[in-house]
Amino acid sequence: MTLNKETKPIVNQWLIKETPLDLIKTPNRIRQSADINLINDLAKSIHQSGLLNPIIITEDFQLMSGERRFTAYKLLNEKYPGEYECIPCRIVNDNQQSNYIPIIENIQRESLTILEECYSLYTLIQSLKITSAELGIFIGKSEVYIENRLRYLKILDGIKKRFKQFRLTPEQVLVLESLSVSKILLLRPLTSHWSDKESYDLLVQILEEDLSVRKIRELLTTHNEKNIQRRLNQESSENELTEKDSEEDETNLPQLKEVEKSFSQSSKKSIVPIKISETTMYEIVDLLKDKLNIQIKNEKTFRNNLIKLLSNHAIYLTR
Repeated sequence: MTLNKETKPIVNQWLIKETPLDLIKTPNRIRQSADINLINDLAKSIHQSGLLNPIIITEDFQLMSGERRFTAYKLLNEKYPGEYECIPCRIVNDNQQSNYIPIIENIQRESLTILEECYSLYTLIQSLKITSAELGIFIGKSEVYIENRLRYLKILDGIKKRFKQFRLTPEQVLVLESLSVSKILLLRPLTSHWSDKESYDLLVQILEEDLSVRKIRELLTTHNEKNIQRRLNQESSENELTEKDSEEDETNLPQLKEVEKSFSQSSKKSIVPIKISETTMYEIVDLLKDKLNIQIKNEKTFRNNLIKLLSNHAIYLTR
């Protein structure tokens, strides 16, 4: 279905007919457990102020939306015979699309939870195959309103999947699902940033302390800044160590050349490969330090360079 401003709506907003109650067919799904007190209150309101919102029926008089209003009207008809024999109805144009009328009406109810509303919007987009902008025109909401609620579902699902291993308690899940759209949208970094444990601890703090939107933003921003600073410090330390190793390599270069010269002088044309253990390598390093009186600032760097040198003379380190 393609919907734009010129598209014919599912319900003709202006076509309202007074329809006899006995012609209207109630579906099997009609509420059987409706609170009689609520129905009585609704009947009194209709009697005093009239029916402000007509019920919705198909062209063959099948009730699609407005079950409690229809029940209240029948109650009034029994109490005031002749006055409430007909009820104002809006007529559905397309029987195939009429299945989505109850969903649309549910979206417009104030009692709907944010999670229920978001799922309803997603269901409509998938079922009617329309865009967020088209659905917004259809139900009287902005495109941003629709997009944010679709984003809400994606982020909420991402959070649940990432922290499945931590097994959120039922209470925590309940609090999570009751968070406002604006709060959930701020939690997007928790689906991918930082480690699982870091993100989980942040989520628990947000849920348990019932933080405001501003506090959540400050918490995540502060945590992100600390992580960036930690990475910068780590990279700086690694760079300093690399530079230091490079300097020490140059410092030990003459000594390494002297060692290599000694090996070259004693080398023969036919060389038999020799394998030595890491312990032996430490002993060789100690021996060379004593023998050649070498001052080594970084023994690890010197040892690695020595291994390369020895390998040229068929002496290999085993690990």
